[in-house]
This record gives sequence, C-alpha cells and structure tokens, in this order.
Amino acid sequence: MRGRILVLSVVTVAAVAGLILTREGGNAAESGSKTVSPSEPATQGVEAPPTTVSDPTIQVVVEVEPPEPSAEQTEAGARVAAVRLLEATESIVLLSPADAAAAQRSLSTQRSGDRLAAEVEEQMIDLVASAPGGITLWVTPLSARSVASDEGFEVSIWYAEVLAIDSTTVVDNWRTVTYSLAWEDGGWKVDDMVSLSGPVPTRSASLLPTRASAVDAMLTGYSDDGLTP
Repeated sequence: MRGRILVLSVVTVAAVAGLILTREGGNAAESGSKTVSPSEPATQGVEAPPTTVSDPTIQVVVEVEPPEPSAEQTEAGARVAAVRLLEATESIVLLSPADAAAAQRSLSTQRSGDRLAAEVEEQMIDLVASAPGGITLWVTPLSARSVASDEGFEVSIWYAEVLAIDSTTVVDNWRTVTYSLAWEDGGWKVDDMVSLSGPVPTRSASLLPTRASAVDAMLTGYSDDGLTP
C-alpha cells in the first residue's frame, strides 16, 4: 500500500529520504509510494491512524501499515525480513520524527535500539524541515546478497527509489543498504545498518524522462500490493 500527496514546494530532499531506516555510508561501487509529511504521534509503533493534512486546500489521507516480521530463523527468513525492512521505509517516513524513532526501536535489537532510533529521529527532523509539505516516495528492491555472521546474517539489498517533488521534479536514486540482523524475541531484528550510493546504471541516450507533471496521472491506480514477500 502506498500513499500519495501533493508537494507544495521544490526542495532538495533525496539525500535525506534515502537514509530513513538506513544509515549513510559512501559509494557502493567503492566498497513503492509513500508520503513524507509531518504527522501527530501515533499511539503504538508504526501503526498510525489514517492521517489527513490540515491544509484545507489539500485533501490527503494516508495509511501506515507495519511490516510483518519473519518468523523463520533461517537465511531465507533473514532475507525476507530485510526486504520487509526496506519496504517499511515507505511507511516510516509517514510518521512524526518521534514515532519514526519508536518504530525503528521496535525493529532493532535491544542493544542497538536507542542508537538507531536516535539516528532515524534526527534524519526525520531534517527531512520534515527540508520538505514540510512532503514528497512522494517509491522504493523497489532489485537484488540481494546474504552472508552469515556471528550474530545472524548480513543482508545487502541493491534498490532503486523514486522521489516526486511537486509537479516539476521527479528524481531517481540507486543505493545499496546492508542490514546486520540478529535473532531476538522470536524474529529478525536490526543490529546495525548502512546505506551506500550505487551502483548506478548508465542510461541510454535515447531514453527520455517522463515529464514530472505526467507521472502521477500515469500511475493512477497502481500499487505495490503482492509485489514483495
């Protein structure tokens, strides 16, 4: 499920949006839609009630759904959990900074929860300040690699994200996020995470971008339901 909003002003937010539920690293070559908007604190984790932007000129309702935890203590289960964590970015960015931090804490190990929650809260504060009206965000995992670790598994996911900033700007971003997952309390929890830029593919010179004003209309009725585990 993805939300949609109208962004009121053009702002540079791609760098910040790419970090929520991930942590900035560097360049990987060297080493779905949700709305980003302020909201009132939710009462439990990432389960926020439908949120309506207060500006009377905008009629927007979005819903937040928490990712389902993987109950399989296997490598395959860890990979599924990592994909769900990445997809959860689309829901987390709908929350207030405090609620985003609480959501991150609930998805993290006990020893790392406070640290990761503080990082996400700081990132969300920066994002809300940069884009008070919000952005539209799609995140799509492309390929993954998993390696066993002392605590569980290191799962790296190469993914693409698209950010729509009002009706004039639509940009893409290609990144690789690595989640350090540990089995705790009957599920896979994040013990650490880092996001690197790239690898970024070269575009064909004959491939012309779609006008930003046409993207929303062309994607009307689309959703990511059933596309990922």
